Amino acid sequence: PPRAMFIANPMRSLEWLLDLWTGRIRPAAGGAELHVFSDPATYGAFGATRARRWAPVLERAAGLADAGVVVHEPLPKAALAKELARTRVLPYRGTTGETFCLAVGEAQAVGVPAVVKDVGCVAERVIDGETGFVAADDVAFVDATVALLTDDALWRRQSRAAVARQRGWGWDDAATRFEE
Repeated sequence: PPRAMFIANPMRSLEWLLDLWTGRIRPAAGGAELHVFSDPATYGAFGATRARRWAPVLERAAGLADAGVVVHEPLPKAALAKELARTRVLPYRGTTGETFCLAVGEAQAVGVPAVVKDVGCVAERVIDGETGFVAADDVAFVDATVALLTDDALWRRQSRAAVARQRGWGWDDAATRFEE
C-alpha cells in the first residue's frame, strides 16, 4: 500500500516532512499514509531528557490523522522491522551532524527505497535512481516520494535493488566508506 515511514529522532526533520506531507505529498499520492515511529522512550535516557522539547512536533504529528499521519508507540526491533517491510518509502531529509544514519540503512536492507537530500551522510546510503533518490531540493524530494508511493513498477525495481545492493553491507564496508 502507499505507506511511508519516519523512524528517526523527531528533531531530525520531522516538522519539515510534515509540512511537505500535508501540503504536497499526500494530496498527490491519494490515500497514502505516513507512519511515525519516533517516541522519546525509544531513545532511553537521551529521549527522556528531550521529551519536552520533542513534544510539540510529535503532538502536531498526532493531530494530522486526517492527513494520513499515524503515530505509533515504540516497538521492539523485530516488530519494527516487520512494520518497515510493509512500507514503500522512507522519506528522510537528514541532518548535518549525521555520520551513519541507521534508519536509512535498515530501510534499504529490507527493500524500502529511501528519498533523502544531500545532508549529512544520508546521500551515501542511497544509490540515486537505483535504491531510492537523492533529491536536490524540496520539489525533487516530493516528486520522488510521490513516485515511489504511486508507481508500482518503480517501487518494485528499487525495492529489489535495495535488497540486492545494500543488504550485504557490513561494518568493514561502512568503515571503508567512512574513511573515504
